[in-house]
Amino acid sequence: SSQMLQSGHGPRVLLLVGFLGSGKTTLLRSLLRGRGTTRFGLIVNDVADVNVDRALAQREVVNGDDTPVVDLSGGCICCTLRDDVIAAVTSARLNSATDVVLIEASGIAEPQPITQGLRAADPVCASLAVSPGSGDLRMSR
Repeated sequence: SSQMLQSGHGPRVLLLVGFLGSGKTTLLRSLLRGRGTTRFGLIVNDVADVNVDRALAQREVVNGDDTPVVDLSGGCICCTLRDDVIAAVTSARLNSATDVVLIEASGIAEPQPITQGLRAADPVCASLAVSPGSGDLRMSR
């Protein structure tokens, strides 16, 4: 599933979550290939010490492209690396050269703790609401 955070200030945040093999990396690579002029900042999480998904995502970044790719490996961003993903998102949202912060969570990540942490850390994210049953995030207006 994908979850979107959006505000009028700073880049949107797109969180890709799903089981191992559900297509998160395929979707990430497809988004990068079809991005046009959209400037992404990437955060790629893997519980293993070697982040294979980051390497796959990095291949989609064109030579000379200044797309930042943050590697969060050796833990899960819903628990052990939660503070790290919050710091990375906060930093990326302050980057005026980024339109969308794209986070690929590990296959074991639970989206709720990630979104709760982002809401608590970023006042813009505090207006997020989870639609019951769907897992989609929508901005409260």
